[in-house]
Amino acid sequence: MPTSHLLPGAGALLDQAWQTWCRSLRPLFWLLFLPSILSLSGTFVAKTGVGGVTNLEEGIGNLLILGAWLVSFAALLVAIDLLVADEGAPALATRARRALRRYWPFVGLNLVLLAAIFAGAFLFAIPAIIFLVWWVFAPFVFTAEQTRVFASLGHSKLLSAGRWWAVFGRLLVLGLVVTGISILAVLVLAVLGLDESIFRMGQVPPYTTERFLVQLALNGLSALTTAFSLAYIWRLYRALAKGA
Repeated sequence: MPTSHLLPGAGALLDQAWQTWCRSLRPLFWLLFLPSILSLSGTFVAKTGVGGVTNLEEGIGNLLILGAWLVSFAALLVAIDLLVADEGAPALATRARRALRRYWPFVGLNLVLLAAIFAGAFLFAIPAIIFLVWWVFAPFVFTAEQTRVFASLGHSKLLSAGRWWAVFGRLLVLGLVVTGISILAVLVLAVLGLDESIFRMGQVPPYTTERFLVQLALNGLSALTTAFSLAYIWRLYRALAKGA
């Protein structure tokens, strides 16, 4: 039976994730940032009335938001495939074409994950946390081992068997690091007087170009932290897979 002491500690995982993040930063960032650009552009077009035809603009905006949602799954799939790739693997465009052949099963996998976690959160927070620890590696199993949806979920749960608390603790450290960075960014914006995306006195501020740029900057930071989180979880998955 594998034991938790065989896993690298959170500090070692952070260091490994940092090295992976630095090596793959540019493609990971743009892959994860692109859906945000589409989504915010859709919101901007729908709410600001750029062209003077409200219904048309709202329709275009909603199409961009829907496109961003679909592109986000593709971006996540290719980003994970990029992490799975070894040094000297085929070029990004080649890997993307191969990875996207399994796009719809990957969408299905993520929808199952989201449904399970939201259902658990609706009941109590604890089931959602349990499901998250069980299945957080499923997208990596799906990509690295070319398994199907439910096989990926089952293998992910198996990886954390007997090591649930060890996995939970390492994911908790990651969550605290990412949350701390996000809070710091919001505080910096508040100090600069650029916190237009924050509700004031219970009212949503008008959607201006400045607010769009602030949200774009925050989403850029989110793409960076998401890329780091993926690298961290990938390193944890590899350690668990080796000890399984």
